[in-house]
Amino acid sequence: MIDSHAHMTHGDFADDGPEALIDRAAAVGVERIVCVAFDIPSCEEVTALARDHETVDAVVGIHPHEADRFTTDDLARVEELAGRDEVVAVGETGLDFFRRWSDPERQRSLFRSHLELASRVGKPVVIHDREAHDEVVSILREHAGNFPGGVLHCFSGDIALLEAVLPLGFYISIPGTVTFRKNIGGVLDDVIRACPADRLLVETDCPWLTPVPHRGKRNEPAYVRFTAARVAEVLGIEAVELDTITTGNTLRLFHSRD
Repeated sequence: MIDSHAHMTHGDFADDGPEALIDRAAAVGVERIVCVAFDIPSCEEVTALARDHETVDAVVGIHPHEADRFTTDDLARVEELAGRDEVVAVGETGLDFFRRWSDPERQRSLFRSHLELASRVGKPVVIHDREAHDEVVSILREHAGNFPGGVLHCFSGDIALLEAVLPLGFYISIPGTVTFRKNIGGVLDDVIRACPADRLLVETDCPWLTPVPHRGKRNEPAYVRFTAARVAEVLGIEAVELDTITTGNTLRLFHSRD
């Protein structure tokens, strides 16, 4: 099993750190973790973590929340790190019009810069999309074919969004929200059923979005199994089959190290 999106270097894990998270995940069958950056310090941290652990892959980039603070030097450093073997993708990048913790126009500029960077290094992108579906799709279409696809992580859209991004070479990743009572039988279930099996991933987005039965506690990669079990239930298949499907998809998308 693979957690396709985790933030193991986040400050919420300062008390036990990535090593403990990796060990606890491995103990329950989570054999690989994709560790995602959100600012320049975390880009350095996830790259070092992946360099030191063959079961961890790094994704480097600057989150849209940081769009008011990025510099051209920051982008140059992201590009330098993105060229390394242990880095499998660029991101997370995109648009967030829910929090609006940074200027929308700065977000758009940063997003386009990441897509151009991904084109230069030839790696996929990890997309953050919150209440910005139409603009995210529009910008992705501007750059379609210039980089090897990517994933809309923590997918929060509907079937229309799914159908818009599939032709662009994108996967979708399902977080722990699929286990929340309010979402049972809702739009996300419909999206999961509509998604081609070869475009589906699962993730924690830890330390956030903790799945049932641990909702309310800090999330971690070991808990991706609860999300996977719920997705398997929605699809009417055994958890082991869902594991095989999503593991293969994640490895194919990110060309993870053997």
